Amino acid sequence: MSEAKGIVKNAGVLFIADLASKFLSFFLVVAIARYLGDAGLGKYSFAFAFAGLFAIFADLGLSTYLTREIARDKEKAKKYASNMLMLKLILAALTLLPPLIVINFIEQSAEVRQAVYIVALATSFLNINNVFATLFASHEKLEYTALASILERMLTVGLGLLLLFSGKGLIGLVTAYLVSYIIVLVVSAIIAYKKTATFDLGFDRELWKHMLKNSLPFWFTTIFITIYFRIDTVLLQMMTSYEQVGWYNAAYKALDALYFIPSAVVTATFPVMSRLHDSNKELLQKLYKRAFYYLVVLAIPIATGIMLLSDRIIKFVYGSGFEKAAPALQILIWAEAMIFISALAGYLLNSINKQLVFTYTTAAATLLNIGANLILIPKYGYKGAAIATVITEGAVLIVLYHSAKANGYGANLTKSFLKPTIAALAMAAALLLLDFMNILVLIPIGAATYFAVLLLIRGIGKDEIMIVKEIKESIIK
Repeated sequence: MSEAKGIVKNAGVLFIADLASKFLSFFLVVAIARYLGDAGLGKYSFAFAFAGLFAIFADLGLSTYLTREIARDKEKAKKYASNMLMLKLILAALTLLPPLIVINFIEQSAEVRQAVYIVALATSFLNINNVFATLFASHEKLEYTALASILERMLTVGLGLLLLFSGKGLIGLVTAYLVSYIIVLVVSAIIAYKKTATFDLGFDRELWKHMLKNSLPFWFTTIFITIYFRIDTVLLQMMTSYEQVGWYNAAYKALDALYFIPSAVVTATFPVMSRLHDSNKELLQKLYKRAFYYLVVLAIPIATGIMLLSDRIIKFVYGSGFEKAAPALQILIWAEAMIFISALAGYLLNSINKQLVFTYTTAAATLLNIGANLILIPKYGYKGAAIATVITEGAVLIVLYHSAKANGYGANLTKSFLKPTIAALAMAAALLLLDFMNILVLIPIGAATYFAVLLLIRGIGKDEIMIVKEIKESIIK
């Protein structure tokens, strides 16, 4: 299978799996919002955001580094995976205790404290599972990543809804995560052992030093990204109320459902970009430009459409009581659009051994985000947190794009944005003219208008049509 077909196959499989997983996740969030209300959704979001701030110390960047290294040399798989597994077990144990202690000093609610205890334990199992996810990604067997993702979502949503509707509330809900993460960990370990590389518990002191030294830039990147993705929720809770946390996260969760798009592209291309950096830089440049354009083609209409329909989307999804989430959605959608592109540029830098650039960028972005939140939240509440997120993502996009360009991997911005923007304006006009129609009718009309205009002005050509066909064929197979 050629490089292009391999990427198409993996991206197609991940796209479908992530679409299904995100749909299930979003369905669960909607159920939480409708059943527990805005404050309940706020408590749920806070528990995961708070526990997640500590969970970043359980990886040390090993997952990203080993994905790159094993993708380049499969002979390293057994030795690296065995030692990574041992390291992960130790790190999971060491990082479990801090959140269990700290939460008692900042939270009065016994329910929220108990939820954090359970989420922290569940997250430990999820972090251990990254060993097997790394093996799947490095061997480009992403169908198993997709299988694990769907299995986890089905278990979590099914059990979570059962416990939620049986009156177990927030505690029952987070317990569902713990149970599903344990089951998926066992299943992933069995599949990885049989389908990728055998492994055990390894302790090679020199290899540990080598892995930790070289993975630290990836780890710092993860730390900074995690902080500026989660700190807004924690700061909102500390400076406002659980209701505002709920409104903000109602918008955030709606957008999180879209992250499967850049995630599928980046996950599928990262191992290939890592190999091409050593073997064919010219092909890598072409791959980056093509992926960049495709992500722009998807990001612009999604941002435009959601901005125009935010009020109706929130009302349709969450019902009454969440109307105040609409302004946050209008703002945050532009941060999501920028993430589509910056994620690709960031992982390109990782693949060409320029991970320190990505690390420094996310470090500066974290400081920017915290500062912006501290300034804007007291004055504008949850809307201020949304504005801070857009400012941060805009800065990250600018820096990462120019860093990739400085290393020989640029993209023509006029060529990439002009035709998608024209098509998005046509779509916006159609949505405004047909505003009286039901939202379930408007969305497909908007999408059809956008792609019809894009096709008419040759923003989509034969290559794109062939790729769509290959995705369809890979899914059917």
